[in-house]
Amino acid sequence: MAKKKNKNLKECMQFLLSAQCSGEAVQAIKERFSLSDDEATGTMLVAAALLSRAQNGGDVSAVKEIRSIIDNSAELKDNKLEIVIKNA
Repeated sequence: MAKKKNKNLKECMQFLLSAQCSGEAVQAIKERFSLSDDEATGTMLVAAALLSRAQNGGDVSAVKEIRSIIDNSAELKDNKLEIVIKNA
């Protein structure tokens, strides 16, 4: 039963992350990152929030998560996020 609940939760999360989002907070993120309505999916908004935490707050856990997502080098220098993309 627990596996079925986890599967359902995973499916729900995948659905929500792929859905387009709206609202005042979403509008602010769209403007900040120059996103179109089509680009304002849950996944993009989570990525934007993660990047904001890393850049603005110097959140080390956010930097580590970004590094794991992009599998490249990202580090904080003077509370600013620097991402070096290898083989680009």
